[in-house]
Amino acid sequence: SNSMVMILFRELLNKSVGGDRIYNEIMEPLQKKFVNLIIEATGTDKQTAYIQTQCLFSHSIFFRLMKNKENYSENFLKKIKKQLNKNCKILLTTKTDL
Repeated sequence: SNSMVMILFRELLNKSVGGDRIYNEIMEPLQKKFVNLIIEATGTDKQTAYIQTQCLFSHSIFFRLMKNKENYSENFLKKIKKQLNKNCKILLTTKTDL
């Protein structure tokens, strides 16, 4: 839900036991899985895969947060999803030297 996203984001931004636990138990393992998927899909090195993962995560999270504040139209949401899918395909099919 939208309120869960806001709580998650707030906890991660503020140094707290809750934020540390969310990162250690949810975000970090998820991040590692994505890094490994990108390495497997593209053959890129670990640092590049890490940066690509952060790009995917940050775009997705930012658009989700802004959706709550901006009240996006359905048409605009479709464009956002299309762009996120495009970004994901680029990152997962291209070996990039950053």
